[in-house]
Amino acid sequence: MVSRRILIGTLTGLALAGWGVALPLAAEEDPAELSIGWVNVGAGSNQALMLTDKLVEKNLPNTNVKWVEFNGGSAGIAALNAGDIQIMTEVGLPPTVSSISKGLDFKIIWVNDIYLSSEGLVVRKSSNIQKIADLAGKKIATMVGTSSGYMLHAALASAGLDESKVEVINMDPPSMQAAWKRGELDAAYIWVPALLNMANDGGAILATNADFQDRASSIDMILVNGDFAKKYPGTLTKFLKAQNDSIHDLRDNGDAAMQRMADFLKITLDHAKTEYGGIQLMDAKEQLSEQGLGSGPGIANSRITKAIGAAGEYLVGVGSIDSVPTNIHEHIDTSFIEALAK
Repeated sequence: MVSRRILIGTLTGLALAGWGVALPLAAEEDPAELSIGWVNVGAGSNQALMLTDKLVEKNLPNTNVKWVEFNGGSAGIAALNAGDIQIMTEVGLPPTVSSISKGLDFKIIWVNDIYLSSEGLVVRKSSNIQKIADLAGKKIATMVGTSSGYMLHAALASAGLDESKVEVINMDPPSMQAAWKRGELDAAYIWVPALLNMANDGGAILATNADFQDRASSIDMILVNGDFAKKYPGTLTKFLKAQNDSIHDLRDNGDAAMQRMADFLKITLDHAKTEYGGIQLMDAKEQLSEQGLGSGPGIANSRITKAIGAAGEYLVGVGSIDSVPTNIHEHIDTSFIEALAK
């Protein structure tokens, strides 16, 4: 006789499979509470759509889902390591590889977005900065230790300009926007919406990440606490189903999905389109490709693994870490994506 517990578990698995999720048989029930860290990058991601449509909450009806906002990935990783949150989204390459070098226990389970024209260098029109070399002696704000700081380094290097020749000021996006309004900055390298806000306030975008792709990449990822990943694999698959569904909604329904995201962010549809148009998103199938996280033995040589390593070389060069970790691929776990129905 089949036990009631096994029968219920089987029926639950079949029901979820019908929605594109196949849960591991050994998975525990979903947690009572789940705290997810996020960074408000405006429409430069699909996260706002997930929030306004409550996609994670719909996939985890018996879990109290809490979204915790951070100004950057480094603070989010600290909270993840402390156990204050279980998942952190929108974490860039530098803080990720730095955390790997410290031996922190986490897994990379999804690529949030790849930033092209939605992250870049905004200059004050009155500062007479016409090219990268003109930044010499100027005050430039960025968020050190994030993708923006990394890309600023690439931008300066493209013009043969050493960072010692400019005054780099470490600020989070809200602080730099306030300093910009006070006229204290000549330029800033940052992501949207701060990038566009300063450009619309007496500035001009001089260059974006797309101009420096031969030197560096700006890629945001989702990290999950190692213990949580082991205990709740089914929960993470449901979480990634929400990610995947929101990306397909944006691709399939265009303006309708974008309008809901714009309404949540309290910006116009045109503004949302501009921010969204400067990024690349990958659905589940693309995540598992060589251009994404890869899968199986391919993870070690995937685009993302190589990009994390390149960011590590940059951090070694500036003295932030001693050496590039050799175990980067071991921190990437695609099993939760693979559990999604193909």
